[in-house]
Amino acid sequence: RRAEWSDLSAISDLLVKEFHGSSQWFPANCLSELNRLQLNFHYDDNHHLMFVAIDLNENTITGFVDIDARDLPPSKRSIYPPRPYLSDLAVRADYRRRKIGSSLVDKCEIACKSWGFTKIYLKVQAKNSAGV
Repeated sequence: RRAEWSDLSAISDLLVKEFHGSSQWFPANCLSELNRLQLNFHYDDNHHLMFVAIDLNENTITGFVDIDARDLPPSKRSIYPPRPYLSDLAVRADYRRRKIGSSLVDKCEIACKSWGFTKIYLKVQAKNSAGV
């Protein structure tokens, strides 16, 4: 389903845990990530969406992805990733290999096609060897 504002705290915890692990900085990293998500939240569903996967039995978020196809002014196009781009694809470790990630990517593909795009760019951190 589409992410909701009330999901952002759980999403930030998921992203920090899956991308950076738990450390003494976990709470600070979660606050930083929450701030980033709030600033980027899709107030307008036109060309920017965030999706979550939910375990209905536990009522917990098990996966997340962000798809952004918002147009940029020409002066910023060389600074920001090409559009549309998929980022922050994360699935809780104990839920992997259940096609959750594939399902989230499928949602992004459907959204991009409805917006008239035929390609999606993938934003991956260089240190993410599994994603590269």
